[in-house]
Amino acid sequence: MTLIKTLLACLILLGLQLPATAAPDPAQFRITEELLRKLKATDDEAKKLAAASRKAKSKKAREDDDSAEDEDEDDADDAADDPKSGRSDKDDSVEGIARKVDADPKLKALLAKHGLSSMDYAMSVHAMLHAGMYLMFESSMPKPKATELYNGYTKAQQANIELLRTSATMKEQWGGSKGK
Repeated sequence: MTLIKTLLACLILLGLQLPATAAPDPAQFRITEELLRKLKATDDEAKKLAAASRKAKSKKAREDDDSAEDEDEDDADDAADDPKSGRSDKDDSVEGIARKVDADPKLKALLAKHGLSSMDYAMSVHAMLHAGMYLMFESSMPKPKATELYNGYTKAQQANIELLRTSATMKEQWGGSKGK
């Protein structure tokens, strides 16, 4: 009997630890206005860095007119989808997006600078895409179908839809979304 109680206690303790180690559920992730502001700041800075990088590359190309660097970059891009290399850019799951961010030191540092982890970013991308898709197609659906679809979402997904619908940050950054 003691063995059964011990096993039962171990199973209960293991069961209590599983939620902490399980991957986060994207359907339960809530976007906040503060998170949107951080993402906007990250996006703004990334655009500036990309523009500066393009300008520097253009200047370098004019100076030495050497295309070897471009060929090396193309080879690196090809390796990203090479099954033999063990890397794949085709994993668009939340975990896959987080792994891609973790593999890019510049992006990871940029996110950290704005207080975001790779998982914060991945969950945000997923949640914003999901909510944005609903908002994009909402007006083209018959109202009962749109309501049925909306009611099938989790409370977090519904909150994300409403936040994107009304967010000042979203309207400032991307021109907002159409309301009901």
